Amino acid sequence: MKIAIVSYEFPPHNGTGGVAFYSHNLAKLLSFNHQVIVFSGSNLDVDKPYQENNIKGFTSVIVNAKDDKSFIANVLAVFEKYHLKDPFDLVESPEVGACALQIKQKYNDINLVVKLHTPLALLGYYTLKNSDIKFKITWGLKSLLSLGKVSARKFYITPKQRDIEYKITEIASAIYSPSNALIDELNRLWNLDKPITRIPNYYPIDLARSLSIYDAKKKSIKQKLEISFIGKLTFLKGADTIFELISDLLITDENVQINIIGDDGGDLFGRKYFQKYNAIVKHHKVKLMNRVPNEDVLEILKKTHILLVPSLWENQPTIIFEGIANGCLVLANNIGGIKEQLTEFGDGYLIDGNNKKEYLNLINNISTDHSIYDLKVKKAIMNMSSIFSKEEFLDRQEKFYKNIIESNSRS
Repeated sequence: MKIAIVSYEFPPHNGTGGVAFYSHNLAKLLSFNHQVIVFSGSNLDVDKPYQENNIKGFTSVIVNAKDDKSFIANVLAVFEKYHLKDPFDLVESPEVGACALQIKQKYNDINLVVKLHTPLALLGYYTLKNSDIKFKITWGLKSLLSLGKVSARKFYITPKQRDIEYKITEIASAIYSPSNALIDELNRLWNLDKPITRIPNYYPIDLARSLSIYDAKKKSIKQKLEISFIGKLTFLKGADTIFELISDLLITDENVQINIIGDDGGDLFGRKYFQKYNAIVKHHKVKLMNRVPNEDVLEILKKTHILLVPSLWENQPTIIFEGIANGCLVLANNIGGIKEQLTEFGDGYLIDGNNKKEYLNLINNISTDHSIYDLKVKKAIMNMSSIFSKEEFLDRQEKFYKNIIESNSRS
């Protein structure tokens, strides 16, 4: 098959998020048996519409676009150059940003598969659901001013008739999700009239490498316990929980090093965390870094014993797979698709309601009893390795794609 992956986010230019690394892993997987061309976006700072690079196994076409909104329009003309010369059998694109919307609108007969990550409408729902009254009032006023007409019950969500992320799922040939949790949420939020297939996101774990890192950490944990949070320091990512935990850990645990990798992510109230917890981020046992290249993230994970994921909603975050593959014990909020991810594809501890006391008790227990880390992490690595067989995942993906192509050819 000739397959196009259309995603504004893709390494290295826009490669810091989960969508980017999912798309990259998928491109590498599909390239074993198929011709793959990836269309991604970046401000190239050059006077040409796109730049083509040959990467091992697939072709990367970087479309000149200043942001994700301009990418939707700009990618169409570049995609056409390739499609009209030698048509694609199938296009995959995320719902996030509706990257392939204009492609499907112009080429209605093309097989467009949309992989669901987490639509902005759902993020808005969970932000409001978990926020205080001041936040609700502020967001409500902003929504009224920007939308003009809103529903009383869902004023914080763009009506689906005007939501481009809903639009691309509506016109897609097929849609699929890595978690049942997201399927349930979107059926509730959007009342979708088409089925959603569940296929987990592929992650290429190297068992020998992971076990080697794990063996080294079993020794290093005796000298110092390293705890990391990696992600945007926003309300939805659980920044409140992170800083409150750190504040208590610095008091209760002498033998700890804490790494925080992330910025405010443009969050409405993101900067308040840095202001409120200024003394914490300057503590000598706390290392705060803004966004860093993925290679540096992996180096940090290789030294991390405990990875904290206190998000208020997640679908199937790549950072959990990266953490397990790098010998981290994951402590995460029991929400969304995280429960499926840890119980089916790895292992770790799920914390109900982001209970700070439970986080602290677990961390203190691990600090004094290293066998907890030893047993849990090895089990997680072995589970992931048994699930993420390249051959099995490739076969599953191919069958999914072929069924879509055959179904559309008959209709």
